[in-house]
Amino acid sequence: MTAPTPTPLPKNYAAYLSSNPLPIPPPTLEKPDPPVELWLEEANGRRTSVTTDAAYQELHGLVLLVLRQMAYGSALREAHNILARIAEDLEVIAARGTDARITFTQLCKYIIQTPPCFIFKTLEDVDRTISWGQVDKASNTNAIFVSLDLVAAIRDNPLVAHAANKQELWHRLFFVVTIFHEMMLASTKRFFKSMTTPFMGQLDSDGNGNGEARTTFEWCFFGFHTRMIVNKEKNERQQRLWNMKQAVAKFSDTTFGQIDPTTAQNIVASLANERIWSPHSKLLEKHVFNQNTEVMHRGSPSTFNEATRRLSEDYIVVGIPCNRGLPASQRTVPASEGLGIPMPDAYKEATAATQIVG
Repeated sequence: MTAPTPTPLPKNYAAYLSSNPLPIPPPTLEKPDPPVELWLEEANGRRTSVTTDAAYQELHGLVLLVLRQMAYGSALREAHNILARIAEDLEVIAARGTDARITFTQLCKYIIQTPPCFIFKTLEDVDRTISWGQVDKASNTNAIFVSLDLVAAIRDNPLVAHAANKQELWHRLFFVVTIFHEMMLASTKRFFKSMTTPFMGQLDSDGNGNGEARTTFEWCFFGFHTRMIVNKEKNERQQRLWNMKQAVAKFSDTTFGQIDPTTAQNIVASLANERIWSPHSKLLEKHVFNQNTEVMHRGSPSTFNEATRRLSEDYIVVGIPCNRGLPASQRTVPASEGLGIPMPDAYKEATAATQIVG
């Protein structure tokens, strides 16, 4: 009897770097950077542009990092996969006909030419957990609200070791995850207008019978859902972000891994490449949640749908995003095959050959 082939170990960040991941190219006239527009909303509702404000340039850079990944990186493919699934829903087809179909080029042009503006404002907690971001649902607007608490935690970090402070590295991760979340929702608003995202087998549920595009994107792109752990005695709004105990990756209802600060930093850094690095559950120390002493805040906006999204050791994100929201027959590649998978032709055309100008 032939011995079974051992399962390859997950790729750590060093192995990812040694594979020479392709960086997203610098902007050109044909493939420009998406425009970034930042606003600060005060308690009285007055808004001030902070796009060029020196205090907000780190946040400006993080927003641009996400938009470039969504326009020219593998995030474009994952977002398009989700929009394409929504477009196949019978209710969507009945409402919009064949116009519901969305191409890579249409999505890419939206991100590059007319992305939402980002408004930093105070957001109230939802169901006793942090509200990190929201899409302005008014039909005549194109805006994303981002938690001012999270923005201030990055902007106003008082610690001397600013870049190396562990909370700071976690805050950056939660910030980029928030921008990805809300850009995914803003994209559904752009292409499906005021329609509620239908619940489908390939999408997470919002817990109210509807589909949830944001958490589906996070799962397909990063391979987990983010969570923030705080000790109960430090869970007051004024101090909880400064007193994060742990950032956690939720792989299933029973599998949580601790995202140490260096891992958080590496995930964010890899967004500058076409394909990102994201840690396999086996690379992270297991976290056992203590409900008596800890509070867990979701980094995702809604309920994890365990019934349709089981942890699969064969289809885990290891250096590349894999389409775990799809049936097994349609998934891109098993994790064991590693990096270097070919991009779909339509994806190549949208990100390499298509001029995004005018």
